[in-house]
Order: sequence, then structure tokens, then C-alpha cells
Amino acid sequence: MQSNSFWIFGVLILLLGIFVLVKQFMPKNKAAISQDAIPYKNGVPITPRSERHKVRELVEVKSDDALSNMAAVASFQPVSDHPQESVMHVETVEEFEQDSPILARHLSKQSAFEQNNDPLMNAQSTITIIISPRDGGVGISGRRMLELAHTYGLKYGVMNMFHRYSNTDGTGDLWFSAMGITYDGVLAFDLNTLADDHFTGLALFLSLPHPYALRGYDSMVGIAKMIADDVNADLCNEEMHLIDDAYLARLRAEVASYNS
Repeated sequence: MQSNSFWIFGVLILLLGIFVLVKQFMPKNKAAISQDAIPYKNGVPITPRSERHKVRELVEVKSDDALSNMAAVASFQPVSDHPQESVMHVETVEEFEQDSPILARHLSKQSAFEQNNDPLMNAQSTITIIISPRDGGVGISGRRMLELAHTYGLKYGVMNMFHRYSNTDGTGDLWFSAMGITYDGVLAFDLNTLADDHFTGLALFLSLPHPYALRGYDSMVGIAKMIADDVNADLCNEEMHLIDDAYLARLRAEVASYNS
């Protein structure tokens, strides 16, 4: 009886050991069988059509997880308060502090132009002398006007008029200005047609107020007399009445009192 019990117990132990061994080997065998069951085409595994939705779900889940992970990582990245600590390096540009010589010269010329022509551009009154030729019709041609301008240092410029400056090259203080007189009245000059134009006279005028009014007046009277001699003309006032030295002296006193 004891021997039978011992034999049964031994059989149970043996069966238990076989069961344990079989259980250990079962996953490996299943994996091998599953791997062998996957079909291949040109060396690439092919997922059965019935299983493809599972693959898509798996990819979507993994993608969402990847994006979530990236967002989580980004949310924990420290934000730098200093731009120079950024990964991207931005080269600093030194501030340009040196003045431009070209711009400086331009501004200087513009400032000098405005200052020199200030009496003309801000005129409140004028002193005018008319040069009226005596020949009664021949007058002054445009070509003759160009010759006179060259001879007496008159420069074509502001407001399409000829001007006499303190320097004959057209620089310095504005002394006085000149316009042409035609049958239609006092007109500015047009360089495009001047050579073919014709004038019945010339009007020289001094703009007031003027920082050098007396000097400008004396220059205007002197050149007016010389031009009158050159073109055989008389000096007249704005009403076309002849004027003499006594009248010119009274005009000079008027200029002096206006300036004071």
C-alpha cells in the first residue's frame, strides 16, 4: 500500500515538472509560429487587410503620444529674458554715428541758398528801377539779354529770374534781381525760349527787408546805369517817369529808413 502511494506521488511530481517545462516553451513557440505565419513579398512583410485598421490605430496613438511628449518638453523649456542667450545668433550692427560728408555738403548748400535768397523769398516791399530803351520799338533781344547778364554777373536762378549776388559766380548775398518787360507786362525769363524772345525793357528791383539793403541798392543803381548806356535806354520809375540822380538819392534814403 505504501509502495503504491509512493508511485502515485512520483507520477504527480513528474507530470507537474512536464507541465512547467511545456509552459516555459509555449511563448517562444507561439512567437515563432506567428512570425512564420506573416506573409512576405519581395522581402517586405505584408499586413493582412483585416489587420490594417489595427496598425493605423496603433500609429495614430503613437503619433499623438509623440506630439504630446514634444508639447510637454516644450512647456518645460526655460524662457530666456536675454536675447543674447538664444540659440540663434544675431550679429549686432554698430550704430552709424559718423556724419555723411555728401549729406553735410548738401545741407550746407541748401542752408546757404536759403540764407542768400531770404530777401527775395520773404519780400515785403520792393524798390524798382526800369530800364527803358529810347529807340521806341527795337528794345532788347533775348540774345542781348544773355550778353548783358554775362557782362554784369547776373545769374539765372530762383523764380526764373536773373540775380546779382555779392560774388560774380552766383554765390554770396543777394543784391538785387531782374525781370523782363514785354507788351504784356513784367515777366520772368524762360531759358528754353530766351534766345528768341524780345523785351521792351528790363526791371531791376531790390527786395526789402534786406540785411545789406544799402549795399544792394548801390549795386543795383550802378549796374542799371551801365546797362542803360549799353542799350541806349533811360532810367524810369514804375510809372515810367524819367528819374534823375536826385530821385535816386531819395530812393536811397527810403531804403535806409526802411532797413532801420
